[in-house]
Amino acid sequence: MKKLFLFFLLSISIHFQAQLLFQITGKNVKKPSYILGTQSLIPAKALDSIQGVYKAFNKCNVVIGNYNAYSAEAEGTLKRAAMLPLSKSINTYFTDSAYKNIDNELKRVLKFGLKEVGLMHPAMIRQLYLSELFNSAVNLSDDAQTDSYFQMVASIKGIEVVGLENYTSYLNKVFDPSKIQTQALQLANDVNNATLYKTYFKELLHYYNTSDIQKIRNLLNQIGNKITIQEVDKSFSPEKIQRIKEFINTNSCFIVVDVIQLNGENGIITQLQKADYKVAAYPTQKNKK
Repeated sequence: MKKLFLFFLLSISIHFQAQLLFQITGKNVKKPSYILGTQSLIPAKALDSIQGVYKAFNKCNVVIGNYNAYSAEAEGTLKRAAMLPLSKSINTYFTDSAYKNIDNELKRVLKFGLKEVGLMHPAMIRQLYLSELFNSAVNLSDDAQTDSYFQMVASIKGIEVVGLENYTSYLNKVFDPSKIQTQALQLANDVNNATLYKTYFKELLHYYNTSDIQKIRNLLNQIGNKITIQEVDKSFSPEKIQRIKEFINTNSCFIVVDVIQLNGENGIITQLQKADYKVAAYPTQKNKK
């Protein structure tokens, strides 16, 4: 009996490792909600590989993300946060040789150089550069990433979008003035490792298309998580979980989180299961037809 129970637990673990879309039911849930694992560099085109994802989205009346990037004030907030402090310029943070190297690489990939983005925070330059490098590596062209696509569609359709944390607070962490030099050094590192990154990007897309969470985790750990635009909090605070519970009890929600936030001791799935919600792979056997 003990061996059978351990085998059962192992089979659940393996199944979850090859799954990016989940359905939430049970407890006080009136209608099912859904959880999708995404990754900030992967283009939205990759969503086509996830069975049932658009069907699940179309059932929902609320989209929940770590933050709301499509609120009325979001664009202006991003523009302000992504600028360097007054009197500073991007060339302040590079040697002449590093500046020239980065400038040439940006012109190759983005078709514009450092001069055109001289007042922009290096974290924002990295985001633009790595996203385009990713698209080039996997031969895809897409204006949206998996982590923002459904918020974008929801905002167009007039569906409510909820952020679990304040967008301004989030941007303040991403574009922290005290970390400008660090981000500048990371940009220089990105450029120096462009060829290596392209190999990693191809692997990352392959693992996402095959819904292999564990291999995505292993790959990001292998490269020190430095290719992601920002560090992702791997756990969900009790406050975030409580807010999610309040919404899923009264709405059909489409919850979008980073793939590394799905499981683990403090992941969203584990915490909802501890709160007696049922979280299962979607499509389930009943609705695969």
